[in-house]
Amino acid sequence: MKRLACSLIALVGLGLSSALFAANLEEGQITGTVVDAEAITIDTAKGERWYFNRDPALSVKLKVGERVTVHYYITGRGKVYAKKIEKARRDR
Repeated sequence: MKRLACSLIALVGLGLSSALFAANLEEGQITGTVVDAEAITIDTAKGERWYFNRDPALSVKLKVGERVTVHYYITGRGKVYAKKIEKARRDR
């Protein structure tokens, strides 16, 4: 009986840790110019190109050439999702 209880506890612990690692591992924001509005692709000032999946809760219309700040998260499986997009502020 003790062996069964220990095995169940180990399985539950493993399941919980897997769910934790499958959650969002990284969040951040990046500013750039919209290259593709449908696929949410932006170019940064450093010459990097970022591709984002659309978060289901995200409802925003983008225009090519517009400067935006994308708030994103990366899942445990390495997919990058845009969770919030706002127009970038112009620094004076």
